[in-house]
Amino acid sequence: MNNIKAENFLKKTIIWLICAALFTPLIISSSTLFPYVFGKAISFQVITELMLIAFVWLAYFNFRQTGKLNYLPRLNFFVWSLIILLGIMFLNMVLSVDPSYSFWSKQERMDGFFNLLHFFLFFFIIISVVKDKKTWFLILDVSLIASIIVCAHALGQKIGVFFAPYGERLTGPLGNASFLATYLSFNIFFAAILFLYRNNKKAKIYYAAVILLEIIVLFLTFTRGAIFSFGAGIILSAAMYALWNKKDKVRKLSFSLIIILVLSASILFSIKESSFIKNNQLLNRLTNISFQESTGKSRLISWKIGLNAFLEKPLFGWGQENYYVAFNKHMDPIFFTYSSETFDRAHNKIIDLLVMNGLFGLLAYLLVFGAASYSLFPYAKKGSGAAIILLSLLGAYFIQNFFIFDMPISYLMFFILLALIYFVAEGAKKSAPVSFPKKNTLIFQFITLFCSLLAIIALWSGNLKPVIASQESILTQKLFSAVDKSDITLKMAMASFKKSLGYGTFTNSETGKIIPYLAANIKTQNKYSQKAKIEALKETAQILEQFKQKQPLFFDNYLNLFSIYGDLSEYENSAMPANKQTAKELLSLYPSIPYFYYKPIVNSVLSGDSAFALELAQKAAALNPQLTQSQWHLALAYFYTNNPQSAKQAAEKAISQKFDYSNNINNLYFLAKLYSTLKEYEKSIALYQSAIERAPNELQLYAELVKTYQEAGQKEKAIELAQKLLASSTPQTAPTIQKLIDSLK
Repeated sequence: MNNIKAENFLKKTIIWLICAALFTPLIISSSTLFPYVFGKAISFQVITELMLIAFVWLAYFNFRQTGKLNYLPRLNFFVWSLIILLGIMFLNMVLSVDPSYSFWSKQERMDGFFNLLHFFLFFFIIISVVKDKKTWFLILDVSLIASIIVCAHALGQKIGVFFAPYGERLTGPLGNASFLATYLSFNIFFAAILFLYRNNKKAKIYYAAVILLEIIVLFLTFTRGAIFSFGAGIILSAAMYALWNKKDKVRKLSFSLIIILVLSASILFSIKESSFIKNNQLLNRLTNISFQESTGKSRLISWKIGLNAFLEKPLFGWGQENYYVAFNKHMDPIFFTYSSETFDRAHNKIIDLLVMNGLFGLLAYLLVFGAASYSLFPYAKKGSGAAIILLSLLGAYFIQNFFIFDMPISYLMFFILLALIYFVAEGAKKSAPVSFPKKNTLIFQFITLFCSLLAIIALWSGNLKPVIASQESILTQKLFSAVDKSDITLKMAMASFKKSLGYGTFTNSETGKIIPYLAANIKTQNKYSQKAKIEALKETAQILEQFKQKQPLFFDNYLNLFSIYGDLSEYENSAMPANKQTAKELLSLYPSIPYFYYKPIVNSVLSGDSAFALELAQKAAALNPQLTQSQWHLALAYFYTNNPQSAKQAAEKAISQKFDYSNNINNLYFLAKLYSTLKEYEKSIALYQSAIERAPNELQLYAELVKTYQEAGQKEKAIELAQKLLASSTPQTAPTIQKLIDSLK
């Protein structure tokens, strides 16, 4: 194959790989953890790495033919802004509180430096290779085809053909309503460009139909931020057409559209308390915006927490993906009044950037938007429809970033947008290709081989190996959940667990989070022998201890260790000191998070260290007295330190704050025991009866109720209940029940 043929082949390969990347939103990798994110991101990374190999060889063959770097793009202000952003993100990673985590991220997010580098490469290769309108039309058409399939999947959820994780809110194959809305917003604007520039009547009908379909699905996601930002993009586009289009008819239509949209929104919000709005789920959600409700309040508090964390590390931030560390260290306990979990994102891109990437990171990000807008503005002012639509999309996306965070698919669409902006604004400008003497061919060949080798290493280390490890994690879960449980299946599950970790990839952090959660249920399984249980729990504890050493800021490792050591302590008392030490380590890292205290409180009670349990419970309750869980755990600690009166006050305070104890057997048992101790027998009896209704096979509940009847002076009821229990007893339990009846008589 000569150089020209090789060039043509590689160029076509790159274009088809770009098109293949646009179908990654359809991927659902059910064989791995986080199927809606991980498979999409891995597929995109593999495609980009193949593109890189093709691109360096394309540049090499062209260099051999011409002696010039014809595929080096014009490095204008816009491109340099992206290079600066990438450089700042690299520094953020190096200076991160956890550089490894900042580099690799995790399967749930796929937002580390390694992942983001692929999007920058994707952009760079596109602007280097795609230099004609025809190819861009192909790329946008392919994106629309993929988006139509996504819409079909989403509508399938509406009629019950596909699983809908968010109920009425459509998610499509993206698994999240907000991410679907973001994805559709991009494609609606892309369809508008094609509608504008394709002169074929049938084509215009097709693009108009696509726009209508995707707007309908966009609204069915019920995602307020995306819908409002999409509306803002439409208004922005209409405003630019009204100002700069030379046709009076177009200008009048644009002004009319703005008036209609603004009036419609005003009318909807003015009648938001009407039954018409209240009875319509979509309209009610769109008009029900309040920072006083739980979601709005939690967002406001989380943003405040994020800003406080930013002030500690203002220049380069805490590092990519380390928002959770900053958030937990600067936690305001009042946050848990409105939310039951901590955040690993602020749900606000600007605050995410400030916290994770610092002031330099935010300024570099804003520079990209400024440079892109600056590149398009002269063309938009001249009335260019493409420039106006792209500026509007850029504005809509920026506005939306105040309400959500980025994921692999939104990055994919964003970098396609940036590449298209480069083409529209700079495609006509030619820069003189860089020339090198032909004698440098050997050096160029070495660079080509080196880049190809790096891409191949990345294919294995950053993609294939993590996929295999994640699939092994799924196998581990299946073995733990096997119907025919035995010591053999338990050993197989542990072997699979260790095999998954043995690959040594970034998937280990989530495998180490999920599998120990399953292992914590080992002690409740009667089909495992005690020896097998102890061995499995010890192995899991050792693995988590290693995780804790490698990633000391991951609170999940500590929480899982509480569970494992707590279970292990039922067989070996030697586990309790380690459990107590684990609690102290976590609470010294993150002292302001109330629910981090709960497991140590329960474990300390079970181990007999009631004084430590009370110390922790008092601290947790003091952090946020409004939390019902904290009051309930305080009641537990008081009860087991022989202070039932204080226990009663704390328990009743929790109940008055809407703590739901009625559906949990342990909570019913504890409250019944508390009232029995305080000689409030009627309350105690009612609670025991309620517990027995929910767990009719629990012998201990009947025994306690019999005892309570006896203490309450209702001896006949005690004997009657015991005799009923004897009638339905097994040969193993009958002697014990008979002794109880004899003692009553």
